[in-house]
Amino acid sequence: MLYADVCVNTPLGRRVSGEMSDDAEFDPLGQAFTYAVPNQLSGRLEPGHLVWVPFRGRRLQAVILSLTDVAPAFETREIISLVWAQPLLTPAQLSLARWISGYYLAPLIEALRLMLPAGLGKRGRSVLVRTAMPASSPLTPTQVALLERVAQAEGTWAEVSEGLRGVTQRADLEPLIAQGLISWEVSFPTPPPRPKTDRQVRLLVDGPTAAKVLPTLGRSSKQADVLAWLAEQAGASPEMTKPLALSDVCASVGCTAGPVEALAKRGWIQVERPSRQEPAQVRMTLAPEAVPDALIALHGTEKHRAVLEALQRHNGPAWIGWVYAETGAPLQTLRDLEAAGLITIAEEMVWRDPLAGQTFILDRPPVLTEDQEQAWGVISGAQGPTNFLLFGVTGSGKTEIYLRAIAKALDGGQQAVVLVPEISLTPQTIRRFAARFPGKVTVWHSELSDGERFDVW
Repeated sequence: MLYADVCVNTPLGRRVSGEMSDDAEFDPLGQAFTYAVPNQLSGRLEPGHLVWVPFRGRRLQAVILSLTDVAPAFETREIISLVWAQPLLTPAQLSLARWISGYYLAPLIEALRLMLPAGLGKRGRSVLVRTAMPASSPLTPTQVALLERVAQAEGTWAEVSEGLRGVTQRADLEPLIAQGLISWEVSFPTPPPRPKTDRQVRLLVDGPTAAKVLPTLGRSSKQADVLAWLAEQAGASPEMTKPLALSDVCASVGCTAGPVEALAKRGWIQVERPSRQEPAQVRMTLAPEAVPDALIALHGTEKHRAVLEALQRHNGPAWIGWVYAETGAPLQTLRDLEAAGLITIAEEMVWRDPLAGQTFILDRPPVLTEDQEQAWGVISGAQGPTNFLLFGVTGSGKTEIYLRAIAKALDGGQQAVVLVPEISLTPQTIRRFAARFPGKVTVWHSELSDGERFDVW
């Protein structure tokens, strides 16, 4: 059996007994609780996972701190389920959160919540929810009134008990929870953000393969069958110039003379009747290179061809909205191409980029002034972790030193975080840094939407 020590996402105003990992090592700031790992999660859980756990009659989020196969000396309850399939925190982040908690005397959950993606670590509010119909056991009038109130609308204790005279938690609520008629649940006023996904279309074949398969798609057409058969006969015997008997054509294709006559009206074949006594003869007059276009027209696959040509021009997977706008093709057309093995349609994550739609003029490092050269010489020559305070009046060229220091860090496979003192300075700062590091800059501040903050995270 596997067990997990977790940090529960709720304020702990007092010491709670019965679920603590080790009473001798009680830590009021980093208090952990031990839960059993259910079989369906065995082998999947890792430190850093966010999970749902039962906690004092409620269902709360908790962060997995560690795993062990050593059974605790007390009875444990099981973890309910995962909140997110992948671990949300790395071992380094867990270690950093512990350091923050100890150094700043902050509850561990507050430090952990800083590192969770926007919205996922919401505390939510605990509400009472009706979970079952009453059994044969009798209920008091106040319990019946409370049960009806919760059935009407979930809410906090204050909300559901408002106006109900004589109702108390001990005499009325707790017996209903014990009977499984009411339970505590965590409610979020707005759902937490999720990755934004959209369908992406990818071409699977080259041009010649697509051209070969395309004439076989679309609606059924006896005219197309006749034309394709005649083209096949001509391709098998290019030197054959004599016409074919109409009866042989119809027998081979499985059609009446109607489709043949229709092709003759289009001018694509010629039907000859030398005399009343001789059988009608069929000769294809359409040039061989024009046959694929004719078959596409008969099968109604012009949109199919437009999609394939657009994807070939795009040179890579394309969002389905772009395909719609570029070709005017409906979803069914794409489904036809997918069923034929020419394309794939798959859900992909859409990056909600805060800088999307903005263009930046590329910038090159300027020649440094004497003061900048002196400062850069000291900073660029530093070995190991070092702190610098760069002093200079506005416009003296400090930002260029920051840019060069970041470039050096990136060249060394490292990362960089630039802190701007106020949000009003963000646009001009973004322009400067994005011009120097195109495609490598993102931004994080309070005016981003929850979805943008989630994607940046």
